[in-house]
Amino acid sequence: MPTGELLNRWLVQGGATGPLGCPTGPETIASNGRDRHINFPHGQMVYTPEQGKKMVVTVYQSGEELVVDWGDTTPFHYDKFLLRIDRDGTNIGQIDVDGGPPSVGHFVVHNSRPEDDKTTVIVDSAGTYSVSVEGCDIGVALPASPDATLYPCRCKKGRSCAGVCCVLV
Repeated sequence: MPTGELLNRWLVQGGATGPLGCPTGPETIASNGRDRHINFPHGQMVYTPEQGKKMVVTVYQSGEELVVDWGDTTPFHYDKFLLRIDRDGTNIGQIDVDGGPPSVGHFVVHNSRPEDDKTTVIVDSAGTYSVSVEGCDIGVALPASPDATLYPCRCKKGRSCAGVCCVLV
C-alpha cells in the first residue's frame, strides 16, 4: 500500500478503481537513495521530494496512450516543464509543456501523429517507457554570465526520478 505523498496522489487519482489499479508490491527506494516508487498493473508512481515537498510523477497506460501527471513542485514554480521520454532505455525525445500551472502538470503522449509530422514523440510500439519531468524558467539571465546574456531556458532542480510504464500497443 502506498504511504505519504504516494498514497495522497493515488487516492486523488481514484485509488484502486482509478487508472493505476491496486499496487503490485510495496514501495521501494530508488537507486539515488532518496526517491520512492511503487508499481501498479498499469504504471508507476515516483515521489521525488527534491523537486518539491509533494512532487509525485505518475506514468500509466490508458488505452494506447501514455499518460503523465506530475506535481506539486511547491515551493518551486516554473514557466514550463520538460518531459524526457525513453523507450527500452533509449531516448526517443523531449516534450516541452508550457502555458499550464507553475507547479503541476498533465500530458498525454498519443500513439499517432499527422503524416507530415516526423518529430512529435509518440507511443508507437510496445515497450518499457520511462518519463522524467524537469521544471524550467524561460529567458533567465544567469548570474555567472559577465554580459547578463539571457538563456532560453534554465532548469534549476534537475530531472525527477523517471516514472516507468510497460506499454502494450
